[in-house]
Amino acid sequence: MTRLRIDPRDTNDVHLSLGLLFPAAAGLALFGWRCLGVWAFIILGAFATRMALSRLRTWTATPRPLSLLTQTVTVGLFCPATLFEPDLSFTQPDARWPALIALGVMLTLLDWAFRRLGGHRAHAAVWTAAVLTLAVPWLAQTDRILVPQAAIVGDVLDSRVLTRTSATAEPWMDLPRGPEHVVETSPAGAQLQEFLRGRPPAGRTNQTVARLLSDDLPPLEDLVVGGHPSAIGQGSVVALVIGGLLLVYRGLTPLRVPALALLACYLTLIALPLPAGVGGGGTRRWLFERDARVGWLAGLTLVHYLLLTSAVPLVATFLLPQPTIRPNSRWIAAGFAILFGILAAVGTVFVSLAGGALVALAILQLLWPKRRAVLVPSPGTPGEG
Repeated sequence: MTRLRIDPRDTNDVHLSLGLLFPAAAGLALFGWRCLGVWAFIILGAFATRMALSRLRTWTATPRPLSLLTQTVTVGLFCPATLFEPDLSFTQPDARWPALIALGVMLTLLDWAFRRLGGHRAHAAVWTAAVLTLAVPWLAQTDRILVPQAAIVGDVLDSRVLTRTSATAEPWMDLPRGPEHVVETSPAGAQLQEFLRGRPPAGRTNQTVARLLSDDLPPLEDLVVGGHPSAIGQGSVVALVIGGLLLVYRGLTPLRVPALALLACYLTLIALPLPAGVGGGGTRRWLFERDARVGWLAGLTLVHYLLLTSAVPLVATFLLPQPTIRPNSRWIAAGFAILFGILAAVGTVFVSLAGGALVALAILQLLWPKRRAVLVPSPGTPGEG
């Protein structure tokens, strides 16, 4: 009987692909079949560019197909399913699907450039996703999600839409059965981003933390279990945790790297000066400075929302621990993770909820010297690279 042999250089990509299956499957369930179109268009752009560069003989370090495929799937996790349009119309001025092909082209060109330059840990998927979330943030946002009965096979652009207000919303899993296929609601990330920038909601002159948490944001369990508009890979924190634990079990990820990164990010978010209210002379004060409008319970709840709606869990679980990004030394990798957590929290608050963690990781990649060991972890030290 013939056994399937895997190139040792592809071991990390195989393991990472297994972990990515969980957030990818959760995204497929929450946002439907359009997710497949998102990945297909990014793959098309990436592999077409790879073929073109190979024919031009300008490629000196061709990425293996599995490596490039894994990177395209990773970038797709930062995209909303609504970017895919099956009609492929060129006449619509607001057509979004060409952006998916452009992301694939950018991913391959950046991979080619980083391989030629060398000297740093720059990872093409990180930089491509950062450009998406920062340069064209409107492309990375959606206000649609499927009702539970239309999971996987439903269409997030279906005409049967249930408009949902956060103030009266029950958790996603408890939505009443009905003819609607799509839930439309204001994304929690967009509301939190406006709050951090000091902008009260439309029609109001001010906004407090208490009102934001009680009236405007969805139930916290929607962000954990899944059921709120977001990018494909950020629909369910539970799926991210399961995929991350699988990577730990398979030896690709040392548990301390994502754990320390998330802990450092959480503690830094608590310490950072966040708005106690916006409008009406609101200022940035936080838990260490007592404010009548914010107590510890409300303050920590807001931190939980910031952490769960940001890209930090996705980046810390699937990008930060990769052997091509993190340092090889056990203790240096721990310091690398803590530094990332601090920078990710600062980036999330002052740069962007969707792109702050990516910016933090991109900065660390430029500052940290390139790794020296081989890509495959040794059997005796799982996950150490």
